[in-house]
Amino acid sequence: MDINAPDFKNEFVRLEPLNAAYYTELEQSGGMDYVWQMLPAIPKSTGYKAYYNYMVRRNQDSCIYPFAVLDRQNEDRFIGVSAFIKPHRTHRRVRLGYSWIRPDVRGGHHYAALQHAMIKRALDWGARRLEAYVESHNQTVIEAILSLGAQKEGVLRHYQKSAEGSWVDMTILSFVLEEAELALQRLDVQMRTLTSA
Repeated sequence: MDINAPDFKNEFVRLEPLNAAYYTELEQSGGMDYVWQMLPAIPKSTGYKAYYNYMVRRNQDSCIYPFAVLDRQNEDRFIGVSAFIKPHRTHRRVRLGYSWIRPDVRGGHHYAALQHAMIKRALDWGARRLEAYVESHNQTVIEAILSLGAQKEGVLRHYQKSAEGSWVDMTILSFVLEEAELALQRLDVQMRTLTSA
């Protein structure tokens, strides 16, 4: 199975390859500023639209697979973005990143459903190691990933320059196979609990 194979979904969310059609959706959702701040600088980027087009093109060289996240229980409404980064088939590893959910659906089951879909697809693809590089100042996300059973491996200081110009320390988190399988179980409980609340 390709990591970006069609029919990428679970009960709550569906993921489609990001393309030019979703630019307006992301712009109107309020996600542009947040996404821009967390993206690394790229050569010759002159603004958000140039970066968006760059990300869409990266799908073609199998470096980054960006996705639009759609709410299956609300007529496939656009609710966010996420991506697989640098999948390596030989070493069976992939990084999860660039995840963002619309503010108006945060606090519900959508984020758990997104993470469940991403981890399950990575395992179905054959991953034995899943990584997350998180800005070290974003302790909320770091704690959320750790609560699923990930391990913190360290901090890369001044790892990258962000698109808006600051230098960012990155915390490395990872799941190996057994930890990722356990994370799926925990996410399934979260989804059911938050849906019934």
